[in-house]
Amino acid sequence: MTTETALKPLSDAMLAEIDAASCTPPSYERSALPTRVLHIGPGAFFRAHQMDYYNRLNANEPKWGVTAVALRSKGTSEKLNAQDGLYTLIKLDRETSCEIIAALKGVKFRDDASAFEPFTTQDLQLVTLTVTEKGYCLNGDGELDETHTDIAHDLKQFDTPVSAIGWLTKGLALRRESGVGKLVVLSCDNLPGNGEKLEAAVLRFAELVDASLSSWIRTNVDFPSSMVDSITPATDDALIQRIQTDCGYSDAWPIQREA
Repeated sequence: MTTETALKPLSDAMLAEIDAASCTPPSYERSALPTRVLHIGPGAFFRAHQMDYYNRLNANEPKWGVTAVALRSKGTSEKLNAQDGLYTLIKLDRETSCEIIAALKGVKFRDDASAFEPFTTQDLQLVTLTVTEKGYCLNGDGELDETHTDIAHDLKQFDTPVSAIGWLTKGLALRRESGVGKLVVLSCDNLPGNGEKLEAAVLRFAELVDASLSSWIRTNVDFPSSMVDSITPATDDALIQRIQTDCGYSDAWPIQREA
């Protein structure tokens, strides 16, 4: 009778043990990365697409640390934080490649005491969002739906926001109070004119809360528009098993995408 050896879970402590022939480990020292980016909505697309860019940037210029905030579910934060923010990315192409994404410093939930901290630091340069079109709480005219349940909640309870618009505006209010300067907020959702619509929604929400905050945001925050896309299959048991078989460790939340 034989007993299978339990595979080690992915973590900082076992990075040095990863076989580079099966999965490429990070080439940079992740512990020293400052949080330059705060991301709202750490779903599959964000982990498979955006984080890959930060991983590659850090290979040449290791200064792009990312902290993510989940607004809806604690599942992603619990799985990733248990692995020190590390996870495996498989790129599906004629020749499949596998690598460890190491730029994610951690995932907060919206009401964690420390979730808003990056807004008050000089290090933070960029806030990004992938919350789907529905997450912007817009009406049929593409403007902020002030009657939306989450928006109505956030206007009454600004200190405990549940919507992406309310949460972002609260963070920008804290940034204004801290006096640490300008910021770029980048929507990465598949929404035409996403930057313009996000800016209009945030400015309207801020105006309803504090007209002076809306004025500050207009002067100090840029909302560029973008267009990004990448086919990202959902994480399933087959992918988790593939990592165990091919890479020799356990990863509770790997991701895969087209190259």
